[in-house]
Amino acid sequence: MSFKKIYINPYLYIPFVLGLTWLPWFLAISTGRGVENLAVKVLLLVGLLVPALVGVAFMLMGEETEDSWDYWRRVFDPTLISKRGYREIFFIPLVITVAAILVSLALGQPLSQLKLVYQVRAHLPSILIFVFYTFFVGPFPEELGWRGYWLDKLKNIMSGFKASLLIAAVWGIWTIPLFLVKGYTLQARSSNA
Repeated sequence: MSFKKIYINPYLYIPFVLGLTWLPWFLAISTGRGVENLAVKVLLLVGLLVPALVGVAFMLMGEETEDSWDYWRRVFDPTLISKRGYREIFFIPLVITVAAILVSLALGQPLSQLKLVYQVRAHLPSILIFVFYTFFVGPFPEELGWRGYWLDKLKNIMSGFKASLLIAAVWGIWTIPLFLVKGYTLQARSSNA
């Protein structure tokens, strides 16, 4: 069964992403529970996946087969990153870490701060899961949607600079509900805490 491809206005991305993200996020907020609750975590994760899911859905319904092929090539083709690029990907975080350690030592912090404490060693699997989640679950679907799909579509109707400003503004609005989730990093902390 073949579906007729349609033109999808790039601005439709805004209400779809906001609406479909905010629904689970406001459900999470309405529970009155914080990020330690499993249901809240799942609802937050569902919202995080929306930009990518909307982008893929729009691409599948849209008419540009070549754009779809290019999108998936950019997602999965490791040869698009040069050897220098791979070196930078792995080298820059190491340089930043070493620089942070040197600054810390220069500011008088003891060398003992660099020891792996027992709690870290005992919970290494949990820490690795946290690192995976932090780098791949949060940013990855966002990049697939905001940058991978929507930026390309917007650049067809405006300059890359204007498109980037629009994405930044909508992304900022998109994150507003996260300020209301108990225990989420963006939530304001009281001065008495």
